[in-house]
Amino acid sequence: MILNRYLCSASVRDAPEGLKTWQVWGLTLFGYFRPASLRIRQAQAIYRSCMQQADSPALRRGLGLPMEGFAPQHQLLLIHLWLINKRLLSEGK
Repeated sequence: MILNRYLCSASVRDAPEGLKTWQVWGLTLFGYFRPASLRIRQAQAIYRSCMQQADSPALRRGLGLPMEGFAPQHQLLLIHLWLINKRLLSEGK
């Protein structure tokens, strides 16, 4: 599924490659791997993905929206976020 890469849970084992042990320890100490921190990073990844879709010229052309302007971009972003939210709620995640 497309959303699995954004919603998979991470742990210390999933720390970025190349980090030294003390760096992983520091990230753990300051809460980088806490569930709330993970959810924030996952939400930011979903938001960035929605922003990229809202900026897509092909999508705007397909919907007949103007290519420039705040209102069309904002409307597309809100619709995309709403659809993602509904999908996640229906899947129980």
